[in-house]
Amino acid sequence: MNASELDDLVKELGRFGTDHQTVEAKRARDALPESTHETLSAFGNTGGGILILGVAEDQGVFEVTGVADAGQIQSDLQALCGQMEPPLRATIELVAHSNGNVVVCRIPGVLRQQRPCHLASRPPEDSSYVRVGDGDTKLTRDQVLHMLADATLTDYSVSPAPAGSDLDPGLREQLLTSLRASSHRLDGRDDETLLAHVNALDPDGQPTLAAMLVIGVNPQGTLAPSRVDYRVLPRVGDPQGTRFTGRHAEGVVGELLDELLTWVRGDLGDIQVVRDGSVYNETQIPIEAVREVLSNALIHRSFAPGLRERRVVVELSAEALTVTSPGNLFYGTDPDLLGLTSMSSVRNTSLVRIADHMTTPSGARIVESQTSGIAAADVACHLFGGVPILFVDLPDSFQAHLIRGATDTSWAIGRIGDAKLQDHQVAVRLVSVAQRLSELHEVYPELRGTAMDAAYAARTLAPCSREVAAARLVELEQAGLMHKLVIGRRPAWVLTEGTRPESVPATAAAKPAEPGRRRDRVPDLLAAIARSSGGELSAAEIGSALVLTSPTSRARWIGRARDRGLIVATRENPFDPLNTYELTDEGRQVLNASA
Repeated sequence: MNASELDDLVKELGRFGTDHQTVEAKRARDALPESTHETLSAFGNTGGGILILGVAEDQGVFEVTGVADAGQIQSDLQALCGQMEPPLRATIELVAHSNGNVVVCRIPGVLRQQRPCHLASRPPEDSSYVRVGDGDTKLTRDQVLHMLADATLTDYSVSPAPAGSDLDPGLREQLLTSLRASSHRLDGRDDETLLAHVNALDPDGQPTLAAMLVIGVNPQGTLAPSRVDYRVLPRVGDPQGTRFTGRHAEGVVGELLDELLTWVRGDLGDIQVVRDGSVYNETQIPIEAVREVLSNALIHRSFAPGLRERRVVVELSAEALTVTSPGNLFYGTDPDLLGLTSMSSVRNTSLVRIADHMTTPSGARIVESQTSGIAAADVACHLFGGVPILFVDLPDSFQAHLIRGATDTSWAIGRIGDAKLQDHQVAVRLVSVAQRLSELHEVYPELRGTAMDAAYAARTLAPCSREVAAARLVELEQAGLMHKLVIGRRPAWVLTEGTRPESVPATAAAKPAEPGRRRDRVPDLLAAIARSSGGELSAAEIGSALVLTSPTSRARWIGRARDRGLIVATRENPFDPLNTYELTDEGRQVLNASA
């Protein structure tokens, strides 16, 4: 890295106004900060990152200040990397800058089976961290134990089921029939031998955990955590005190999958989609994608000690369907390549083997091909016009976010205009998804690690290769619509500052944002209502005027204006589809005073 590249990196941090998921800047004028080992551990446990020593931050403004003795700090940092367990093979370089020498350390991610990375001189439960947004978060003792338990090839689904467990005769026979039909080698074996062959029975002839979950009688009677928690969360703008509505799904895996799909489909509701000149009724999230996420959560969750008692949680909000399963992503899988490469190994081998032969009560397969499930979901999201599934790998859980609704392409189409691009439709798709991602980063801090890199662009354009997707991103960069980030572990692109919806020419009422803060959109909202022909706008019309495709972002700005007494709803019921918003006297005064 040279001084010019360092300036670009510091400038990039200034755009965010804070440290980043993959970059940490510290002043470190005279010595290594005491918290340096925390950052080393956090980056090691979260895929890697860059530590910059000699850059100060003050309220979102970053400045190169240099270090007093770069050679000594470099030596101390190298020694500290060697004191981590496992040792970090970091690349440390000195950058000569006009404001002083800077130490830049590129920290690699630790292999998942070697995590958690921590100080070797202290127990892992006392010195293990992960990177969350712009900070280092200490892992709890339980999280550390869960990571250690999951970092093995142990198939916990083959564990004996609790006493009193029994198999359903009908499901048992369905499994046996499918097994015998799958191979002539199995056709002549007796029932018990065949069930033991797929680890449905343990050496003592008792049902295993895997068998109870797929073909058991009332699994929840002996395995309470096999229930699934289902919640519909309050929306932004719901009356104060509104609580989520919750249900619990019970049954074997096939029954759980059918029931959850029915609930989600009903609570999402239908929307009308025009495709190829025809109108279709579809849910706000492609059901194929919903099914893939639910199936993966039920089949691939962790049953390691300490995690077996946890349940899968399905939550539906105004923004997304979020499915959280116990245990982080199995260490044989790269989270950045989900949907692009086949899974080389699975956590619950026995559970997958049994479920692979079974169907749901509605007749659907429980397990899709290990190489095509997420890829097929990505294609469905592409055809629908929605955002590909967003994955978040946490220390003791794994989340999949399915964002509701198709992206709004109107802004992208208008911005791209007559740009001479190789494929106009592809450009609109990438720009509109990038726009939605920037909004989602405001709503879900845990999603800030998801960037529009070549892998995510390939999933956005599925089916597509990373090489082709990268070429399309470079084309958008050359057209001035996107720019490449310099702060990530791998090249990623965001909307160019002047093209972001937040940077649409402001009204006279708008004021510049303070360093490190997003511009206040309330003045724009007031001006939009004032410009309307009838002096009132619906929530959707406000979102269109402010170029906000996210329902939650739209509701946030409406809520802020309403809470400040600047606008008022025209109807008592905030969920009335005919509800609109108009300025109050105070709102008009604020607007006029700012003009």
